[in-house]
Formats: sequence, C-alpha cells, structure tokens
Amino acid sequence: KFSVPLLTPGVAGAPPLDAILPGQGALFVWSALTVLGIPLAALAWMRVGKSIAWLIVTGYGLWLAVTLTLSITSAQYLLQSSSIVVQEPGTGSDIIRIGIMDARDPWVGLWLSAVALLICLTGLWLLISAVLRAAPSVELLATRPRPTAQTPGAGTLTFGLVLWAVGFLWMAWASLGCPSFVLVSATCKGITADGAMVYAISRFGEIVASGGGVIGLDPLVGEYAISILLTVGALFIGIGVWRRGVSAALCGWATIWLIVAAAFATLAWYGVSLVVNNPAIARTTGGPWRGESGILFTAGALLICLVGVGLLWFALLFHRTQASPG
Repeated sequence: KFSVPLLTPGVAGAPPLDAILPGQGALFVWSALTVLGIPLAALAWMRVGKSIAWLIVTGYGLWLAVTLTLSITSAQYLLQSSSIVVQEPGTGSDIIRIGIMDARDPWVGLWLSAVALLICLTGLWLLISAVLRAAPSVELLATRPRPTAQTPGAGTLTFGLVLWAVGFLWMAWASLGCPSFVLVSATCKGITADGAMVYAISRFGEIVASGGGVIGLDPLVGEYAISILLTVGALFIGIGVWRRGVSAALCGWATIWLIVAAAFATLAWYGVSLVVNNPAIARTTGGPWRGESGILFTAGALLICLVGVGLLWFALLFHRTQASPG
C-alpha cells in the first residue's frame, strides 16, 4: 500500500523505544517528547526566583537531553539500518507491517528536526546565562507574595478547561450502533477526537497522493501528541492563573492555547464529518456513523474558555488603567 514509504519514527515504531516499551507505549513516549518542550519553554517566561528558575532550566535541559539522544538514535536507525519494519497507521490487530530494505533519502522532517534541536540547545544556553546574570532585586521582586484575590476570569477559565478535557479527551465524537443514552454498556463503536484527527490527516494525505504529490506529515501525530500538548498547556494555565495571578504573559499564553485548541477541535470535527458522510465506511463497518455529543460539549467548553480569557484580559487592562496616573 505504500507507493512512497514515508519513514517517520512513529510509523517505524519509534525506534529504539519500540524495543523497550510494548504496544503503544513507544508511540506515547515519543509523542510526549516531541511536544513537551513547548510548555516547558513557556515556563521560562515567568518571573520567578533563582531556585525556581534553576528548576525550570533543569527540567528543560533533561527533556532536551532525552529528546536529542532518542532523535539521533532514531535517525541512525531510519537511515542506516539494512532492514526496517514499517507499520501502517492503526492500532491493535489491524496493524500491517512491511519490510523496507531500499535506500532512504533524508526528507525535510529530518533537517527541520536537526535545526529545531540546535535552536533548543541555543535556548538552553541563553536560559542558563540569564539565570546566572539574574540580579538579587529581580529575584526579590519575583518572589514577593501576590495578592490572594482572583478575578472572575480565573474560575471561569478553570471551569472551561475542565469541561474541555472531558469533551476532547474522554467523550466520543462519532459512534456506530450506540443507543441515544448509554447507561452501563453497549455493543457499539466510537471515535474520539484523537481518532478523528488521525483520520482527517490520513485522508488529507490520500487526497494529496491522488494528485501525484506526497505529504510528509505522519497521521499518528493525532494519536497522542496533540492531546498531550493541549493537556499539559491547560494544566500550566490553570495552575498559573491561581498561583501567579493575572499577567500579560499568562493572558498571552492562554490566548494562544485557546486558538490552538480551537484549531485542533476543528480538525477533529472535519475528521468526524469525513467518517459520517463516507458511504464506503458505512458499508465496511456495517452501518452509518453519526456525530456524538463530544463535539458540542467541547465547543461549549471552548466558548467558556473564551469568556474566561476575555475576563482575564479585561482585569489586566483595567488594573493598568487604574494604576496609571490620571
């Protein structure tokens, strides 16, 4: 089925993790490593004391060391191994393994990863230099206790994040053969937001391939990586809004998270629409699929998050207006 095999660590089993972790464990760890650097780097924007700053730098450095080691090992395996076993996107018994022994050519993903890791190394060096140069006055200012009173936006945003986690990570987005209300159990099938994103990316790759092109995007990015990125980002925002209070950096990162979460929710919704409106899938699976409540639940949660972020921005700008001289 692979006219042009695209060898990604996820497709090839995330070497060398596939030899250590069984099942989907290797893919989960690899997916986590590819995205955890983003929220870890976001922590560097906080104004904290030297002890906390060193803790952040150490965590970022450990992540970079593990990611760099596994990236180099995986690149060597993909480019130098005489025999590679590739699996199609899928899970369980539906996985199809194909042996690849032909010559491999580096693609843009390999070079982009190398450039990104070099940038991360530079960022780590700059973070260490900034912590070493931190003045005591900055540390005292950063560790000064913040007011305990919170704006209404903190509770609203937290409530929206919890609802988003339920809708995006747990609830079904499409189902086959399920009753209207599932109390205990039912003989039915369901698709989560992760599965819908995997299908949407796979379908996009098929469309590009039918036109004679090749898309170098691994559909397995939707299996764990996106959910891990959004979940960790939501946790950091929820903790930050209650522990650190309202700041421009926090409001900015909350806004970015909301935009990214809405974009991936749209991608998942697109995947659901492809499944529901595809007669071939209905014939193969034995019945028509339908959209589920996870879509509306997540959309409502994102609207609540939007209100919460708006309240945070209002509190920040109103406080600055009140603090400025009249």
